[in-house]
Amino acid sequence: MKTEEWMNARAWISGATLMALFANTGTAQVYRCEVNGKASYSDEPCLGAKRVDVTPTRGLDKLSGKSQKSQEVRREELNKDMAAVERPLLRQTPEERATWRRRARNHLTPEEMAECYVRDPRIEGLEKQEKTAKGVELQQVQQQLLKERQRQRKLKC
Repeated sequence: MKTEEWMNARAWISGATLMALFANTGTAQVYRCEVNGKASYSDEPCLGAKRVDVTPTRGLDKLSGKSQKSQEVRREELNKDMAAVERPLLRQTPEERATWRRRARNHLTPEEMAECYVRDPRIEGLEKQEKTAKGVELQQVQQQLLKERQRQRKLKC
């Protein structure tokens, strides 16, 4: 195998392993951290962490002609259907409903649930700031973002 092919195969295997590890654990977030030029992936945030999308693909139905969906995917589809039915009453998107259900499964108290919902837009805003910040401002934004993510993880948001 050529070096380039080996590197591509290693990257694919690492990505597939990462998806398998985190997609089925119920972990809400996966972060890519770089230390001394080496990347690592974790469910724990680090300074300067980038969020990684580990949503599994759903292309097997088209290849085989048969439905080969995991229980997790079927549950996700049911959640989307239920969100569509409940939307006129609750005014929640499927993603908002999934977030609420995950937090409810984690047995968050009403106070913790409220704190999670306060932190969500804060983290979103800090992630947007991080993209444009430079120098000292970038360091400050990353420090704030790390604190917010750590608190969100501790709460099991």
